Amino acid sequence: MLLAAVAGTARAADDRRAGDGMRLTALAERVAKLHAQAAHGVMVERSRRGLVEAVRDFDALLRASGRAAAPETRESYLLLGLLWEEYRVVALRPPTREGVRRLADRTDEVAWVASKVAVASQPALGPIAAKAARVCVLSQRVPRLILTRRWDPRNAELAREAGTAAEELAGTLEDLLSAAQNFPDLVSQVQVARTQHGFLTSAAAEIERTGAGVKALENIAKTGDNILEAMQRVTRQYEELGL
Repeated sequence: MLLAAVAGTARAADDRRAGDGMRLTALAERVAKLHAQAAHGVMVERSRRGLVEAVRDFDALLRASGRAAAPETRESYLLLGLLWEEYRVVALRPPTREGVRRLADRTDEVAWVASKVAVASQPALGPIAAKAARVCVLSQRVPRLILTRRWDPRNAELAREAGTAAEELAGTLEDLLSAAQNFPDLVSQVQVARTQHGFLTSAAAEIERTGAGVKALENIAKTGDNILEAMQRVTRQYEELGL
């Protein structure tokens, strides 16, 4: 179960604070992605179950990390909690085209505050672990934006957001592949994510060319999750190595 173990991980409070902001950011993006999947009719039952699980994981992680928050991040956690209460109500409503649009702006707000918490937390993630954690976020953000664009292909701002996120995902994976050369196990996991990214890019191009159906949308949803699974492992290992 993707991201399900995150809320119950037994680790020291400092280590937890170091990565929880990024995990909350990834969960916010995941909730929005799953909501969009269900609204598009993509693996509907699986998407809805995953959505409920992701909301539950965010609830649990927010409570746990908020209790352990350093004084300098408590105000941000309070704001995040307020935004999340509104966000979860919208996210858990029956998925619709309008719901996807309403959730998009709220996702950006929740993700921004969670990212602010991640930046302010001490000790911070190491630079390589932070890049791996960022790929976890992008693995959900890129498919979410592709699915959202499916209903609004002429939206120039949305197109720019999707293009920027896709470029960041590709570039960060390349950076991580270079950084992992001295760690064979990590290289293999990053290679898995990079291969899945290629499939994601192909599925996105197929939609652009042909207005493809549900199969291409399923490929977008699945490849994003495959990237997430591989990069969660990479992030944990880099955290343990302190890199």
